[in-house]
Amino acid sequence: MSRIRRILVLVSIFVLLLSGCTTSAIKKENPSFAADNAKQYALVYLMRPSPIRTRGVADYDVTIEFGEKHPAVDLSAGEYAAFKLKPKKIDVITRSITFLTAKPLPVKVWRSRNFNFEAGKTYYINIRFTQEEFRGIYFVPVEISKKEAQDMLIRIKPAGDLAKQLPIS
Repeated sequence: MSRIRRILVLVSIFVLLLSGCTTSAIKKENPSFAADNAKQYALVYLMRPSPIRTRGVADYDVTIEFGEKHPAVDLSAGEYAAFKLKPKKIDVITRSITFLTAKPLPVKVWRSRNFNFEAGKTYYINIRFTQEEFRGIYFVPVEISKKEAQDMLIRIKPAGDLAKQLPIS
């Protein structure tokens, strides 16, 4: 009986350790990333809260690009990532999959918003879940205030080294 208890305890610890890990995949290179030693950069947090209830393919990772065809992260629900970006105007593009009315299989969709990132400033971007009825489910990048970002912290955790080094406080 004690052997079974030890096994259950070990399995429980293993499950707890796995649940603490992030699943977002952050890219190492992107033309918009500022160099590690750069003095002029904008700090950008991309935040994706967990949905209230499951939505099938909408729960899959959302690919976020800084400029077309320049992926930065595959962001999982319930996580946020931080990036140091070169100051400039740039499109933040989200790519995901959804079901559309007349199609039996999910299709790739995207949404984009243009941002002007200025050196020395911090930006909080919510990857907002948007359901457009028969047109599918999309994720729209929307700038939010620091207060709104702080309010989300009870439902999201940092993903990646930079978000863990510079957590939203």
